[in-house]
Amino acid sequence: MTDSDDKLYLKPVARMVKILGEHLIRDNTVGVMELIKNGYDADAENVTVELKNLSDPTRTEIIIQDDGTGMDEATIKGPWCEPAHGGKQNEKDKLKPSKKGRLPLGEKGVGRFASQKLGRYLEMVTRPEGSSIEYHVNIDWNIFDKADSYLDQIGFPLEKKSPQVFTGDKHGTRLVIKEARTPWKRLDVQKLQASLIRLLSPTNAIQNFSVHFKCKEYPELEDLDRGDILGKFQFKIDCLIDEKGMATYTYYNRSKDGKIEEVKVENTNLWSQVNEDWEKFDPMCGSFRVVICAWLRGTENMKNYDLTRAQLDILAGMSIYRDGFRILPYGDSGDDWLGLDLRRTNQPGDKYGNNQVIGQVEISQEKNRNLIDKTNREGLQEGEAYFDMRDLTLGVLTLLETESIEQRSSMKKPTESAKALKTKLNELEKKIEEMKSSPQKTVEIPAPQTATATEAQIEAIQEIPVKTNVVEIPVEKLHDLEEQVHGVNASMTETIKELSEVQEEKREAFLHLMGIGLAAERFSHEFERMVAGLSGNLRALEERHPYDRNIKALRHIFDSLKNEVILMGAARYVRKMAANPEVKVREVIKMSLDAHASYINDNQIQIEYPDGDDFIAKISTASLSQVLDNVIANATYWLNVKSEMNDRKLSIVVNAANKTITISNNGSKISPNIKRALFHGPFVTSKPDGRGLGLFISHEILKRHNGNIEFLAEDDSNNKYQSASFMITFH
Repeated sequence: MTDSDDKLYLKPVARMVKILGEHLIRDNTVGVMELIKNGYDADAENVTVELKNLSDPTRTEIIIQDDGTGMDEATIKGPWCEPAHGGKQNEKDKLKPSKKGRLPLGEKGVGRFASQKLGRYLEMVTRPEGSSIEYHVNIDWNIFDKADSYLDQIGFPLEKKSPQVFTGDKHGTRLVIKEARTPWKRLDVQKLQASLIRLLSPTNAIQNFSVHFKCKEYPELEDLDRGDILGKFQFKIDCLIDEKGMATYTYYNRSKDGKIEEVKVENTNLWSQVNEDWEKFDPMCGSFRVVICAWLRGTENMKNYDLTRAQLDILAGMSIYRDGFRILPYGDSGDDWLGLDLRRTNQPGDKYGNNQVIGQVEISQEKNRNLIDKTNREGLQEGEAYFDMRDLTLGVLTLLETESIEQRSSMKKPTESAKALKTKLNELEKKIEEMKSSPQKTVEIPAPQTATATEAQIEAIQEIPVKTNVVEIPVEKLHDLEEQVHGVNASMTETIKELSEVQEEKREAFLHLMGIGLAAERFSHEFERMVAGLSGNLRALEERHPYDRNIKALRHIFDSLKNEVILMGAARYVRKMAANPEVKVREVIKMSLDAHASYINDNQIQIEYPDGDDFIAKISTASLSQVLDNVIANATYWLNVKSEMNDRKLSIVVNAANKTITISNNGSKISPNIKRALFHGPFVTSKPDGRGLGLFISHEILKRHNGNIEFLAEDDSNNKYQSASFMITFH
């Protein structure tokens, strides 16, 4: 038995400070960002960060000073000395703003320990607003490293003084952190500068708050002006997403002459496009805003927008801002939290890479309560709310890619740059030939002056004929020729680089697809074998238990699997095809519909497929099944996105006389940009997770078999629902 009065109490050891600071915070940049946030929470209008004596860590000082409300004695002895104090969290929960209307950014109550990460000693001076007393606190963080000490056993002095730092009417807090734990190299200062530049949102500016940076050892890095790079966008989308996942956005396209075109779209169901179960629940993340600017990175194209690749690289990436403050590490160099580079590898030309975009995801404490910071202040907790926000953000990026695809397709490709370069080279050769064919004249080479010439000079001159033919070329022409040579050389270097990047992207994409294809073929063999084995066992169960509901359900699932096996078998690669393959189209249509039967039934899609005459198409079963599977899969996907569950219709009409198959659905209409680009190349899609290969492959398959696939206009008599409709024709 245990005495009910014999209770245990947790006693935090002093080393907890080291864990909350040095061990928990990744690097110096994260530490500085945390302390800047404290200034914001104190209603400061200005926070200054200054670095001194970086060459010697023992003399290094990191100074962070704000003009906020400061702290009085009760605050210092209370909340400031209580790790994980919940005061700020309570204010956030109650949505209680400060005098300047700010909700606190801090919530864990451990941000002050960032100073322990930055250095071994802390000198804090603070003067509360309206007070004539300045408080000084000095902490030696080393004494907290003792393994046998507890937090409540270690004290440090609190001194009250007449104002020395915050004189006159000034107030605020000044932190001087001494003896850096790690050396500050130029690269570290550059990283801090980049984070300070991106600290505040450019699209949701915080009123009356500025951050300043001083560093005498690297004065060129003190500038925090991001410039007008976002105003020089090539493509842009500004999208508001409500709590239901409905998106209202404006798409902007800027031509190289500065003309801007706008397209506005209201209340599109973005949630249905990124989540198959969208009808069952709403996104957990709440409403937020996404703004993305994008560019094609070709050198000539960047010049049209008065930018360079290097300038874009500084700010490239997708950042997340809460109430105007960036959340680390989203948007840092190398941080690709949305997986944009992998998307682009899989679909080069269609998808934007991480180095092509500058984006802001704007969330707030008021509207996004389920998006919670990790304890180490690096990122959000990756729960359902986070993944919903991520998927919707990718959906916005897909909207931008869809809207801009036509303009991007019309842009000059690196191959075209190579052609232009060849033209320049031809012009250069022509000019050289013109110079060579200029009138010549004979000149005599004077005898060397042995008194002043060196032995080597004499030998060199003696090798030149006494009389020789020369061409007189004006110096201006030589300079002009030299500039052209330099220009061609630079263009050649950039073009080769761009061509290499494009080829590498395509190579990676097709290697990836080849790997998937080989894996799928191996799987299909094994899958077919396992289904065959399962068939006999299931039949035996049915004989023993003919009325068992679970076995009947298993039979339904098994029949669906058999349809998949049939479809995979038809699509399997065969080394030697029949010379003149033929197939009855209705047999393949039935096979394709059977393969999709479960999805069609689960999503209440009504199939309209009237009986009628059949016809023979000169194509293999594998090829036609692949074409039909792609078209039907696209149709059922967009029908599932449709909110009216009792009005999802898919029509298939076979016209034997004209040898056509028309597949129509009453789902979402196809964007004009997608229509114009779809069959002209791979990787064109408006699905957030689509590859953009299906319809392009279908087009290529049919072309090889003297067939064709085309869109039907909305007013075409064969377009049953005046929506998305494709006609397959065999000639």
